[in-house]
Amino acid sequence: MVKYNVKGWVLYKSCLFLLALLSAGFIISVIFGDEVYQIRSFFRQSDIIKFERQSVVIVGGVPLFIYGFFFSLRGLFSKGFIPPKKQTVIGFIFLIFSVITVVISYIGMWVFYFLLLSSSYTHCPQENLKRYYVIDPQRCVTIIPNFSQSFKEE
Repeated sequence: MVKYNVKGWVLYKSCLFLLALLSAGFIISVIFGDEVYQIRSFFRQSDIIKFERQSVVIVGGVPLFIYGFFFSLRGLFSKGFIPPKKQTVIGFIFLIFSVITVVISYIGMWVFYFLLLSSSYTHCPQENLKRYYVIDPQRCVTIIPNFSQSFKEE
C-alpha cells in the first residue's frame, strides 16, 4: 500500500502548474513572436523573405504544447495525488494529431529550405542578415536587422 503525504502532493501539483505555465508561455511566444512572421513571409513571396528552417518546426510544435497544457490542467484539477488513468477519446485523437503535426513540420522544414535554394531568392551576404532572402541582392542594404518585421522602403 502506497502512502501519500502532503509534501508529495504539493510537489506533484507544483510540477503540473509549472508545466502548464511553460506550455502556455511557449504558445504565446510563438504566436506573438518572430516564427509566425517568418512563415507568413515565406508564403507571401515578396521581395524580401525572412526565414529560418527551425521556425517551421516551432510553429508545428504548438499543438503538442497545447496538448501538454491541457494534460497538465487535467492532472492539476484532478482529485487526490494520482492523475486520471483513463485516456479520453478526444485527448488520444489530439495527441496523435499533435505528433503527426510535429513530424510533418519537420519534413516541411527541409522542403521549405530546398524550395528557397531552388528559387530565385539569394541569401544576403552580410553576417547579421543571414536569415533574409532577397530577389535582388541590392535590397539587402534596405533591411534593418534590429527590427524583425520591418525594412526601409525606397
